[in-house]
Amino acid sequence: MDLLVSLAYVAAAEGALEEPFPCGMGLHVPVPQGSTVIVDDNGLCNFDALPDQEMCKMIITLLERLPPIAAMKQFLLKNPTARSQDMDS
Repeated sequence: MDLLVSLAYVAAAEGALEEPFPCGMGLHVPVPQGSTVIVDDNGLCNFDALPDQEMCKMIITLLERLPPIAAMKQFLLKNPTARSQDMDS
């Protein structure tokens, strides 16, 4: 898992990340700096509406917000029925 996240991060940072992007999932993300995309009432934008370069920037931002893989693994082993949102509580 560490390797997969690292590869995605490096590819996005280098602008080498190509499709498929995680489109069609209804993701609403913070607006990348300098973007002109439409913002909703919560200050978020539809990931699918971002140009590829901004999708890469947002993937980097989202990956940086993840807890360490070891912490996620430990949490999931202790809480096998938990959802990712439960890690914050």
